[in-house]
Amino acid sequence: MMSVFASTQTFEGILNKTALVPTTTLRIRFQRNTRRRRAGEKEMELGFTCADVGVGRVRRKAVRSSCCLVPQNLHRTRLGVAWSLCVLACGLPLLSRSTACAAHRMGVDLVDPDYPGTAVERMRNIRARVLSLDSELDLSVDWEDVRRRILWAGGLRDLVSARPGLGYTGHSFNDFNHCDLTAMVDGEADSENGGRVAGIHARNPLGEGIRIASLPELGSGGSWSTCMMGCNSEPPRDVAHIQFKSRIAFKLVWCPGPDQQFRSFVLVDDEGNLLNRGTPSGRLPDLDERAMNFALVKGSKYEVPCETCD
Repeated sequence: MMSVFASTQTFEGILNKTALVPTTTLRIRFQRNTRRRRAGEKEMELGFTCADVGVGRVRRKAVRSSCCLVPQNLHRTRLGVAWSLCVLACGLPLLSRSTACAAHRMGVDLVDPDYPGTAVERMRNIRARVLSLDSELDLSVDWEDVRRRILWAGGLRDLVSARPGLGYTGHSFNDFNHCDLTAMVDGEADSENGGRVAGIHARNPLGEGIRIASLPELGSGGSWSTCMMGCNSEPPRDVAHIQFKSRIAFKLVWCPGPDQQFRSFVLVDDEGNLLNRGTPSGRLPDLDERAMNFALVKGSKYEVPCETCD
């Protein structure tokens, strides 16, 4: 269940999520403050076809329509917001600029009840960027260029000369562990580990670095490449889910391949669904680091997409 809350409306969503473009049944109920419905005011059922929203275009998918219950006289702007909320609740990544602004003016906040530290809009927009990357032209070139594009997709600056703790991202996706991209709400950026995640610094203060390194255009909240350790349990007990109470936007997993050389990687979402993949060239992270990265997901849902790698 995913609930979407607003200051002047209440939205209730019910979804069954599968893969990237799910078959979804969604119900949205609008309530205008505490005003009672006027006599004769009808409600109607609207069908919204879920769409795969890409960068600059919309590609329709053959999936079951979502059902939305809204007042018949609902303002057109709010109908547009309702459609966008259908898209968001379906697990799809992007609001148009105009609709996002309208949602912002209406005070709409997207909340993940299971992981309330998730910056939901930012996470969706990050995944949209990941999907926009070409697996050959963007993700199968020199590793340093690939890494910069992954940082950009995740809403992070490439800050290799900054001090650790003050925005340094040179380690991001360059070792076995810092390969989760987490989008957390502003109120969680200063959260500390408190010894809850095994193998991680007892405090693990990251807030200042998150604020320095995060790109603002993807939405409120911040981004960080958090530690994967603990992600192979169900539910995951890694830094994203425990310290920041957040889902991951994506995870980079190096895949062994038939020769156990870990030349290719996959980018997967919080549910383990494949978002993108690449086979970079040049100087990769050490083979031991790539092998240890895969070992962290062994036996979990995040291992499954590696079965598609040659």
